[in-house]
Amino acid sequence: MFGLEFTPSTVVVALIVLAVVVLVGGGAAWGVMSTIKAGEGAIRDAAQAEDIQTVENAVTYDEGKTVKYNGHTYALNENMVSACFLGFDRETPSEESAGQADAVIVAAFDLDANDVKLISVPRESMVDVEMLSPEGTYGGTATTALCLAYAYGDGKHTSCANTVRAVSNALYGIPIPFYLALDLSGIVPLNDAVGGVEVTALETIPDSDIEQGQTIRLEGEDARRYVQWRDEPVLESPLQRQARQAQYVEAFALQAASNPAALLDLYQATAEHVLTNLSMNELGCLALCLAASDASDLDIVTLSGEMRDGASYGEFYLDQAAAYETILSIYYHPVG
Repeated sequence: MFGLEFTPSTVVVALIVLAVVVLVGGGAAWGVMSTIKAGEGAIRDAAQAEDIQTVENAVTYDEGKTVKYNGHTYALNENMVSACFLGFDRETPSEESAGQADAVIVAAFDLDANDVKLISVPRESMVDVEMLSPEGTYGGTATTALCLAYAYGDGKHTSCANTVRAVSNALYGIPIPFYLALDLSGIVPLNDAVGGVEVTALETIPDSDIEQGQTIRLEGEDARRYVQWRDEPVLESPLQRQARQAQYVEAFALQAASNPAALLDLYQATAEHVLTNLSMNELGCLALCLAASDASDLDIVTLSGEMRDGASYGEFYLDQAAAYETILSIYYHPVG
């Protein structure tokens, strides 16, 4: 409708694997369908929209639930619920630092249609971020890189919630009540739990045996280097890293799916590296929606924009019109 380029991706399979892994640890909760169904009510209640924003040339009614844009009218799909999947890095030069968010993906679930779409938000996106102390004290709002939202908090749930609020700000106030975050120090145990992950290297990675164009099975620390390394002086390096991360997640998903017997090992590997505000019932409901969706026709879109030199680091400025059209494409349907 708006000329957005959506491409099918198996990245969601990794999210399914992660959700199932966590559910395996829940034992009986996964086996009792009634308890999972009970989570649906809580999910729907938490996802109610209050005040969705718009771009300047759009007109809204009913607190953003009805929108007139470019001569067409759209209504909010109130069966939608969103969860933010985060990859965060706690290993920083200062032990007092909460770390940063290295990967941000919003999963938009249509609970009635069993449909899921994914929105990848570049970590360098310049967004409104709440300045919080480790104790959660509010110190104002500043426009800064999305990845730094995690640094303003306790390195755990406060940081996750602050990052999710910043993501919601970037997505015009779309409610994102839930998060599931993976500490990137868990990459090595996750990678090795499935027997390593094979990729054709997109770049040569320093201090490793990984060379561009080489097909290699990533094992141990090489897996972490591959998804985390970036060449800081190179402006486009963060976007190149994002491409490697997407490639790795797809390869990991295929490897994990080919070895169901590894689920228990995966659960044990993730147990100490995952943070979420989803209850077992709520997580089970979302996992069922993922499992029921058409995995061959799932969409992921990376928000577009422009990388610019900043005072201290590269800054990514979102294409606001394209971001808003993404929101309309995923969360609304045309009514006139």
